[in-house]
Amino acid sequence: MGSKRECLGAHLAREPERATYRVGDAPPHQLRLAISAVTDEPVSGKNATENAANAVALLTTAIVKKTISNIADDDDRFVAGIFVFVFSDYFTLVLPGNFEEASTLAMMKVLGIEEFHRGFDTIQESYNELVRSRPKILEGISKACETWFKNPGASEFETLVELFKVARTHVAQK
Repeated sequence: MGSKRECLGAHLAREPERATYRVGDAPPHQLRLAISAVTDEPVSGKNATENAANAVALLTTAIVKKTISNIADDDDRFVAGIFVFVFSDYFTLVLPGNFEEASTLAMMKVLGIEEFHRGFDTIQESYNELVRSRPKILEGISKACETWFKNPGASEFETLVELFKVARTHVAQK
């Protein structure tokens, strides 16, 4: 199994603006600002990778709460997992951090340890297949994340919520 990041070549043709970020620094202001727009929980971590993972988990959880209230079945886990991977990719480029570690930590936080162990490999394989076969879907989610991150308003968050709903409906119909 290759690196998840290596599968993202076509997906991330554009590079988001990189923040200057040293290990041990507090999360950048824009990250704190964006996350505070969707939850009262602060971003906390010992380094950029942990901050990225926490931000991904908080954002994904806020979207889940707004759409389906909680993750109840495999379809919910799958869609939330895909969003975790896309958000991890974006945040680890912006901060920067380690994608593999951030996506794994964020997935554990979003799914819980038991469901993480049960479903991570399947979600990862599906994500990698989407990168290869349907990159436009992931690009759309990533672009919406970037738009929200740069301007974390209610309408930008609502776009992410709507994308989650569409993805959830599509998965449930298969």
